[in-house]
Amino acid sequence: MQLSYFYLSILMKKNYSILIVDDHLIIIDGYKTALKFGFSSFSDAKLEIDYAVNFNSAVEKIKYSCNTGGYDLIVLDLSLPPCEKYKMNIGEDLGKWIRTHSTETKLLVITSYDDTIRINNVLNLLNPEGFLLKSEISAMDLVTAVHRILVGKLHYGKKISEILKNRHKSNFHLDNISIQILKEISNGTKAKDLTKYIPMSKSGIEKRKRVLKEYFKTKTESDRELIMAARERGYI
Repeated sequence: MQLSYFYLSILMKKNYSILIVDDHLIIIDGYKTALKFGFSSFSDAKLEIDYAVNFNSAVEKIKYSCNTGGYDLIVLDLSLPPCEKYKMNIGEDLGKWIRTHSTETKLLVITSYDDTIRINNVLNLLNPEGFLLKSEISAMDLVTAVHRILVGKLHYGKKISEILKNRHKSNFHLDNISIQILKEISNGTKAKDLTKYIPMSKSGIEKRKRVLKEYFKTKTESDRELIMAARERGYI
């Protein structure tokens, strides 16, 4: 994918504020280098790029930025260490918080997770202006995506676009209850105590667990195998 340098030059503003949220500094540095080079070479717009490596830092920086106009764009990874203070376990948690507390900020999700159900969950929960897979993008793809989003357009990578075209074929959705069940089991909560934390009956929880095991194609009825499968796909 190549960027039209002519269109890159027609940004509405001169200064844009961007926050990159990723727990790997080497990836953050790569994004910053690509964006600064791309925009400095083909546009007179200036990017102010900040970063956060965890949920706590991201929330604090977003709160502070709201006093000065907020971020124009947040680049969000889905894999981040859990944060007890803000009750966040996966990137979707931060994404939902951003949608509530920084409503004018545009969201570009970039992740290594390529599971179709996970991608559909992100699309349903966050409705991001941009969505890319790390395995698919080059430096110029990133520059293109950021530019298009800043000028008010949507930008999705190849696999995301294919999933959007075929969303009607996948009716399965991992809702908040399902994810909460997975988290409680992974934290060691006993089956008899799940109703204390999950707003469902014991039989309802067991039925939901069976559905989850069917989706994750576990070979046994073991809860441990279910959690391992969910963890491999990045749900917990």
